[in-house]
Amino acid sequence: MTKIIQDYDFRYTLGRKLSNIVMRLYHREIWVSGTENIPKNTPVVFGPNHQNALIDALALIYAVPGQPVFLARADIFQKGFLRWAFRGMKILPVYRIRDGKDNLANNDGVFDEAKGVLVDKKFLALFPEASHNPLRRLLPLKKGIPRIVFLTEQDHNFELGTVVVPVGIYYSDTDHFDETLQIQFGKPIPVGQFKELFDKNPQKAHIALRDAMAEGMRPLMIDIRDKEYYEMYELLRYLYNRPMRQRLGLKHRKQPDRFRADKAIIKMIDDHTKDNPELKEEINTKTSRINEILARHHMEPREFYPSVKKILAPLRAITGILLFPFFAYGGLNHIFPIFIGIYVSKKIPDPQFISSIKFGVGLFLTPLFYIIQFFVFQAFMHNWRISLAYLVSLPVSFILFKHSRRYYKTTQKLRKTHILRRRYSPEWDEIGSLTDELKEILNKMSLRQ
Repeated sequence: MTKIIQDYDFRYTLGRKLSNIVMRLYHREIWVSGTENIPKNTPVVFGPNHQNALIDALALIYAVPGQPVFLARADIFQKGFLRWAFRGMKILPVYRIRDGKDNLANNDGVFDEAKGVLVDKKFLALFPEASHNPLRRLLPLKKGIPRIVFLTEQDHNFELGTVVVPVGIYYSDTDHFDETLQIQFGKPIPVGQFKELFDKNPQKAHIALRDAMAEGMRPLMIDIRDKEYYEMYELLRYLYNRPMRQRLGLKHRKQPDRFRADKAIIKMIDDHTKDNPELKEEINTKTSRINEILARHHMEPREFYPSVKKILAPLRAITGILLFPFFAYGGLNHIFPIFIGIYVSKKIPDPQFISSIKFGVGLFLTPLFYIIQFFVFQAFMHNWRISLAYLVSLPVSFILFKHSRRYYKTTQKLRKTHILRRRYSPEWDEIGSLTDELKEILNKMSLRQ
């Protein structure tokens, strides 16, 4: 009997457990909220935003119970091994016109499998934007989810009770490891509420569901809609996050509070510049100049405007110096997986796959190098107890490496800041003046909220 994709698979469970362990090691922190919005014993389709290639799927697997089935673009299934591997991960290919007109007919079988997942009241997931996006903004949603859910409900007289759950995924940085990941689940959207409209005009029902999904996703993600002023919003998120948290009464700098402050900053700027383009251009001129200076000195806004209080930065730097032996030991013992990940990621034409490549290298090569290093160590030591102790120390050394690296990075940031302040004092003073002017503008906006 042919095994259907929604059937329980112990290999998926084992792979998920390993993946979740690596996810926790790969990210600095993972925040999950809104899981109470996921119905039980109900056909559910998850619709997350798409910023980070395969890591987005692993993030959803980390946060969702059970064994969700994914639909992904077909071009990543080109090689036989990948088709086999993705099938084992419960990922089905969806063909687009760019994959060739002859391949579009293959979608019929894929959609039949997807319908079977919902009929069995299992979880289905696909990215409604249909393409990953490096910017923090929601792309126009495609027709994939509406097509599948309406076909399924239509076949069962709209009695299945299928819902679409919007999902927001946020990364503090998509290219590097030891960054923050936040996953939020929104209120479920019952497909049945569009039945009357679907009976009258299926196309309008598709559009209505798509609009409802977009409205459900936007509050769960950083959505900078104004592409022309994108860099302006990005810099202001870092510059004004702490003052905004204080104004909102958010006492912590943890990611949920930082996210709320970011959303408030973006909305505040949108509201106050909607009918005042001159003010928006004035703000943009100031932020563009700050970005220009920072880029010249190889600094990013989040380095110059850290989330920690400035008084704590020197203490973190001193801690980084004290922890340097742990940083060096952990780094040396993981130098091959780290540099292989960096080397391979540089060969990838699509930068959105960088994090996925690094994650994959860590997932598969790190255990392999642990075994190799163990036997090499034993060949020199000729003592199994010491060699086993060394083997046990390797994953511990990575955790210590990861934590000490944070403090070391603070030291690097302080060094860059010190160079800018001492050697390029006019530019340092200019950034300080522009920052004060921007804060004054934003303070006035917040008082009028």
